[in-house]
Order: sequence, then structure tokens, then C-alpha cells
Amino acid sequence: MKRSLRTPVALATTALLSLLSVSPALATTVLDTTVTLDCDDFSGEYIRTQVYLGSDITLSLVDCQDLELAEMLDTGNVSVDAGVLDDVTPITIDESPEAITYTGAGQVLLFELDTTVSVAGFEVKEPTEMSDPSGVLLGAADAVIGTTPDVFTTEDDAISASDGTTCEIELGEHVYTSQRLEVTEAGEYNIRVTGSDPMDYDFQFDVEMHPNDDALIVVYSGEFDPTDPTANAVGCNDDMSDNELVAGGPYLDQFMITADGDLINTQTPLVTTDLEPGNYTIVTTYFNPVSAADWAAGSSDFGMVAYDWTPGEATVSMDVWGPEGGGELVDEFALASTGVDPALGLWSGLALAGTGVAITVARRRAIRA
Repeated sequence: MKRSLRTPVALATTALLSLLSVSPALATTVLDTTVTLDCDDFSGEYIRTQVYLGSDITLSLVDCQDLELAEMLDTGNVSVDAGVLDDVTPITIDESPEAITYTGAGQVLLFELDTTVSVAGFEVKEPTEMSDPSGVLLGAADAVIGTTPDVFTTEDDAISASDGTTCEIELGEHVYTSQRLEVTEAGEYNIRVTGSDPMDYDFQFDVEMHPNDDALIVVYSGEFDPTDPTANAVGCNDDMSDNELVAGGPYLDQFMITADGDLINTQTPLVTTDLEPGNYTIVTTYFNPVSAADWAAGSSDFGMVAYDWTPGEATVSMDVWGPEGGGELVDEFALASTGVDPALGLWSGLALAGTGVAITVARRRAIRA
């Protein structure tokens, strides 16, 4: 789960660790580098974020006259017409629009000088390079939650998996979609979110919030039973920054970029779990409850804040890593995952033979709820 929907603004900010920039040539994620925001639209104090991908970013603020600007990290990367912003001498906005230019990372605070009341913040961050998970790439998929999605209802506030991981989930109805995975070789498997459409609101100043911003992935043994979403879970993850196998490792920064140029928010899932040969179902849903009615209306109360989004289908892209030739994303299992009559033992051998094809080329398939 995302720890906060927007980071609260405070005049006293803590020092941030420097981020390692990567070559913008890697980036396949495309962001707008010219963004306009209106001060009349701000409600509550929060920091909006945008990712720096090598090109200057211009933020134009409308109807913000007489408010003050300061750059809280004192990076020297942020300027307005009146000069470079710093954390010592605020600059008063005297025109509309007021253009703020970022040539790299920086955190701008907008506030009232007389009362020192902060109005909003605008932080640009540079991504760090993300190494690939262990194993080889077995496949990729787009998990599509359609306009009339499947749903399940949670009566427990957590899903406990057999590998020892536990994922919190809010009570209520949840839209979801699923993808089948056939495993033919035992070993460690990684299922990683690599993108979403609509994109994560943390990537660009003016992107609206969406349930996609807080996806949750659960891997189930066999078919998923929506009437009992806690049964047969073998692994799960909500935020890859909480993945116990990588805690303290490579996923500490909020924004990362893969070798293929996929921009990743580390508050999205990366499931790392050991799997035995068999059939598994990868379920993509959200930490917060979103009912079918909410989904159709594009409106829900996510506990911390209620907000709206543009209704329509949504996509969460993922890739799967594991032992070479060890698994395959499939539309249907070779045999029913509930098993077969033990008297027909020869079927187990046929099932293994039917799923033992090595995967050498990553494939992206669309999966719909």
C-alpha cells in the first residue's frame, strides 16, 4: 500500500539521499515536460512529484500571485525569471503564469510568507537504475481490468501466503483480473509490475489519482476462488520496497528505471516466491476496496481521501522471471488445477509433458477481467 496518497508538506524538510541518475536514452516511458497547474485547484497540503528523464521540466503556476517560492533541497537545479531558487531567500510570485524550470532534481515549496502556511510542494526526482530480478525473463503480460470487471470481497484485512509473506488489504469489494502461469521447474520466481495505464500519478505533476497507483499481486496455487480470496495463496506483494528478500537492497528509492526503459514506482508489487511444478494463478487487484459500481462511476473513497478518476479499463503490465525454461504464461491450464482421479495416474505424466516447453522469447499477452 502507498503510505500516503500525497506526501504532506512541511517547511522543515529532512535531508534526502542523493539519487543516481541514469542515461535518458534508456527511457521508453514518456512524460510531459511542460505542465500547468492552477493554485485555485489546490486542496490541502501535499507534494506533487514528477520524474526527471533527462529533459528540462517547466511547471507553470496560474493564479498564484503573492505567494512565495523556495527550493528546499538547495540543489541549484530550479529557477524562475527572477533567479535560481534556494532555501534561504524566498522569491515572491508577481505574475501569472509563473514558470518554474527544473534542470534536475529539486523540491519547490509554495507558501504564504506572513503566516508561513504551506500551500503545496512540487518535487522532481531522478530515477535510479533497476537491476533485473534473478533468473531469466519467462514472459510478460498486460493485466487488463475491463469496464465490467470480476470482483471478490474480503472479510479479512490481510492475505497470508504459504511462503510466509502477508499482504494487508482493505475490507470490501475489490475488482480484479487474473493470469495463469504453468511452472515445470522448481525454483525462485519473480513477478514484477513494470508499468500501468493510466500511469502512476507520482510520475507527473498533473496526472490524476487512480486505483492503479496501488496495485496488489497475489499468486495462488491452482485456480483462484473469488469466494475465498485467502485460500491457497502462495506468495504476494503490495510494495516492492517492502519485499523482504530485497529490503536494504536495490529497491530503496521511490523511482527506478529498468534496462528496457520502464519507469517503476517501488510502491508497486514485486512478488518473489519459490514455486514447485504446477499450475498457478496471478491475481492483480488493489489494496483499497473498489467495487464494480465504484469502477463504473470512476469514484471511490480510499480511506484517506475520496477522489474521482476517468472511468474505463485499466492495465497493469508485469513480467515474470524464473529458471530458464521453467514456466510459461498461458490462457488455460493443460489440465484442471483441481487435480484428477488418482486412478488415472498416467495423466500426471501427460500434464508435465504438455507444459515442458522451454520459453526462450518473452511474450506480452493481454489478459482481461
